Amino acid sequence: MPAPFSTLVLDLHNTLYDEALEYGLSLDEAVTAWREIAKAHGHAVEAEVLYGELSAAHRKLGSDWDTDAWRMLPSLAKLNLPEDEFDNALRKGEALRKRKSRELVESNGYEGMRETLAALKAQGVPVYVVTEAAADAGMEILSWLKLGGIVDGFYSWPSRVPPQVIEGTYHKPFPAKTSGGHLKKPHPLVLAAVVLDEAVRRKLISPEIQIKDVFEIAYEKGLSLAELPADAPAQQDIGTQLIIQPTPYATALKQIMDGMLYVGDSKFKDGLLARNAGVAFGWAAYGKKIKPGNEDLHRKSIAIMYAVTGWEPEELKLTQEAGKSATVAALQPHHVFAHTLAEALNLF
Repeated sequence: MPAPFSTLVLDLHNTLYDEALEYGLSLDEAVTAWREIAKAHGHAVEAEVLYGELSAAHRKLGSDWDTDAWRMLPSLAKLNLPEDEFDNALRKGEALRKRKSRELVESNGYEGMRETLAALKAQGVPVYVVTEAAADAGMEILSWLKLGGIVDGFYSWPSRVPPQVIEGTYHKPFPAKTSGGHLKKPHPLVLAAVVLDEAVRRKLISPEIQIKDVFEIAYEKGLSLAELPADAPAQQDIGTQLIIQPTPYATALKQIMDGMLYVGDSKFKDGLLARNAGVAFGWAAYGKKIKPGNEDLHRKSIAIMYAVTGWEPEELKLTQEAGKSATVAALQPHHVFAHTLAEALNLF
């Protein structure tokens, strides 16, 4: 009897490693460094003030991890540092953040995660990662997790700084919106890009074929989340459905989608993405668990995350806290990975 799945697609954050612990604590390293610099120049700047200013900068940049956000903070502008001194401080803060980030990523990759993906790769299962992380930060994390060459393709929010090149792992940005900018999860065209590339890899479709040539989208009326503002961008994406166009490639694309398993920790972003794209969803429930002894650090990191990302507060809660919305809680994953990703091994 053939295995039910042939292609694995994964979220990055809280699916491959504990990002809820890493993000806030590493960013706070840079905040602390800037506060010390301000103090040395006769200014007292509270951490909460910098958090609020970072949130506004991240919202304006459309990214929750962009070094240039620091250039936009009013409290730092008041220091009137010469340009070269500001640049040196910026590099110092970034180096401290990155060092802490690497330390936390390497020590908080989930148990058996790399071994599981390496085993599937050895069996010939293509492995893809789809994340809203900025490309430069996300590719670094893949490298720190030693997943270069194991992950075939990495799809992410674009970054102004080009991502590092990892042999055996290619990178592509999320598809662009017709109105400018890029799509985000749970818009299903994000996953359509993976399906199309997998069809090319299998030589079932020409590399010249574009998403618009074989897919279209439809909108499910009446589906929205009461927790989000009615005009929130995510509201329209929630009800967006991926449709395979009736082309000579339709059967091959449907076969790939039927054999695809998408795994993520967020029933909101990941569960709805899989649902909207018409592929099976594996819920990484282990990604919502806190390692004993890390409870206080987790609370601190989450509080910082909520303060600085620039996301809508309710959207962030839905992403981080499974089941807060009745609509999201009603989603039934095809598989629940309660303890480790290794539970996926017998599904391929």
